[in-house]
Formats: sequence, structure tokens, C-alpha cells
Amino acid sequence: LNAVVIDADPVGRISLVGRGAGAGPTASAVAGDLMDLSHGDSRPVFAGPGAGGVMGAGVAGTQSGRFYLRLRVADQPGQIAAVTEALAKHGVSIESFLQKPPEDATRVPIALTTQPVAEPALRAAIADLIATSVVTEPPLLMPIEL
Repeated sequence: LNAVVIDADPVGRISLVGRGAGAGPTASAVAGDLMDLSHGDSRPVFAGPGAGGVMGAGVAGTQSGRFYLRLRVADQPGQIAAVTEALAKHGVSIESFLQKPPEDATRVPIALTTQPVAEPALRAAIADLIATSVVTEPPLLMPIEL
């Protein structure tokens, strides 16, 4: 539970108690605050909306930097090698790589971050993976803002 206590004249002490937002909404709010700060947007708490979901500078699809990529691949031998080969072919270097346990008998979730790279090169690698049916659903690609 979260609580806020307000002492004010002439009403006296007011206590507001309620459930917290939970892990998901809290993480989303923190990420939004970090994005605002990365864009130089500092203001008092609760002063207005966030940066409106703008991620990075420049035209979407043309920026360079580090990226987060989430894929789901078929659960069969050689799929991880196919992912790393496609990335290497386009000059994409992996910074971190996480393969989670299979969600079901057909697919495995993978999350990775890249070293700094041009986004068009990364998108070309993803297109190659989609064309060869390595990935089982559309990937999630997001720039990493520091």
C-alpha cells in the first residue's frame, strides 16, 4: 500500500491510502522519466505529460547507437547460430544475449542488446532473419537511450 499524509489548515490531517501501481506501471513510469531526462526535459514532478514517446534524434530508422532486440525463434538446433550469423553479416556486434526457457514446444524468446551500430544495418539483418523464417513473429526493436 502507498500512503500520503497532508497536514493543512483549516482541514487538519488528511491521509490517502491505496494500492500501489505494481511492477509494470511503475517500470513504465520510471522509463518515461529517464527518457524525459535524456531529452533534457526536467520539470517538477506531476507538472505535465512526458516527452510523447519520441525516441532519439533524427528520422526513425536512420539513427545509430545501441539497440534492444527481442526475437522469438523456432525451438530447434541452429536457430541461435542463424541469428548471430545474420547479425554478423551486416556488421552488428552483440553486447549482451539472453535466451529464456522455451515458452512452448515451438518457440524460444531471445533478448539481446547491440554495440553501437547504424539502424539500417540492424534492420537489414532482421529482414534476412524474417525472410528465412528463423523468427516466428515480428521482432521488437528499440533504441537504447542513455
